[in-house]
Amino acid sequence: DEQLWRLGVLSKTKHNEGAPCQHELAPIYTDASSACDANQLTMMVMKKCAAKHNLVCLLHEKPFAGVGANGRGPEVFVFPSDLTEIPYAFCSGWENLKEVEIPVNVKVIPENAFSECRNLEKVILPEGLETIESCAFYRCNNLQDVTFPDSLKTIGYAAFLECYNFNKLNLNQITTLGERAFERIGAGANGPEELIWTSAIPVIPNRQF
Repeated sequence: DEQLWRLGVLSKTKHNEGAPCQHELAPIYTDASSACDANQLTMMVMKKCAAKHNLVCLLHEKPFAGVGANGRGPEVFVFPSDLTEIPYAFCSGWENLKEVEIPVNVKVIPENAFSECRNLEKVILPEGLETIESCAFYRCNNLQDVTFPDSLKTIGYAAFLECYNFNKLNLNQITTLGERAFERIGAGANGPEELIWTSAIPVIPNRQF
């Protein structure tokens, strides 16, 4: 960062990607000419900084065959056991992801956290989880039935929209349910085969299934 700042290049997006030691860094959006200069300078600085630390900077999108990369993610993702907060849209669009376990200290699964992880099949939710925010599992088409902990009280807008393999639903403990939270779930998008509704919500909201 400091080397780029000296050259007037400001970066906005930086995070780990799916493959080991793969990271993303992007200069801030600007006019085309300035953006081209910033991209070239960024790649040059990254290579020079890596060499100073006896490392090699590879600028390929998918440098290693068979290793998850370019945002597709791993098949199984393990969060740090002491994690308390999952970043917004952290795993969104990870096409390879099939299984994930939420750490016990996490209280909220944020908006779009796992949206469009189309091959995600299994999610383990801990006791202590209180809220699943909007679109958290939107279009997780292969997600199997999820057991909600007793501590879970709030499910946000379209949280499980178009989860076609979601067939058994127990909402007995839920007190707040967003619109379209379970719209188009189940086989043929025709709703769940089994449903246990919550007494805290006397009327099923429109477009809920």
